[in-house]
Amino acid sequence: ISLFVGLFLAATVYLTLITIIFLYNQADYYTFTPRILVAVFASIAVFSSHRLLNALQERRIFSLLPELALRWLVVFMVVLLTAYIDKSTERLSRVVMLTWSALTPLTLLSAVFFIRMAAIVFYSKPSRRRKAVLIWSNSACSDLVESLKRSPLAAIDLIGFFDNRNESRPPSNLPHLGELSDAANWLYNENTGEIRVDVVFIGINTKEPPELAEIVAI
Repeated sequence: ISLFVGLFLAATVYLTLITIIFLYNQADYYTFTPRILVAVFASIAVFSSHRLLNALQERRIFSLLPELALRWLVVFMVVLLTAYIDKSTERLSRVVMLTWSALTPLTLLSAVFFIRMAAIVFYSKPSRRRKAVLIWSNSACSDLVESLKRSPLAAIDLIGFFDNRNESRPPSNLPHLGELSDAANWLYNENTGEIRVDVVFIGINTKEPPELAEIVAI
């Protein structure tokens, strides 16, 4: 997925430059051809990042602008360096280069917004989402629930948790499905021979109960 994001953002960099070139002077296209190739390959390398992919899952799109601008600066400096090495900087239009450097972070942000919206629409179908339960809920599980709320692209729906303790356990907004001894029978549907959920999160600590061994064995 990170490679797909890198390819899409590299295409955005390419289309931004091509648009600027044809708006100012179509003849500059052939002068910029080597720089275009460098920009595309550098963009694929720079933007194909798991860190950027993880940031895409956050709800605040505009918070990505500094990250995108920094990565774009790296790409732009690579383009300038290669132009300096082959002594072609004088043939490059300064207006085109300055416009490209200033406009690209905004087009990249628009591309990221499009990718995010398209992914949310894609994963909004129930058949493309995964069901999950929590076993032995603790504070780490509570943090996990909050993280999944902020990450709609994870496409995971938590349906409840199993815990032996009767007191309110985090996360309190999830239904209590039963005790740990009930989890194994609940997860494995004997009628169909299938597992009821796609993902099982287990909150393991130094005091995990013996019932967890049976659940892990499933």
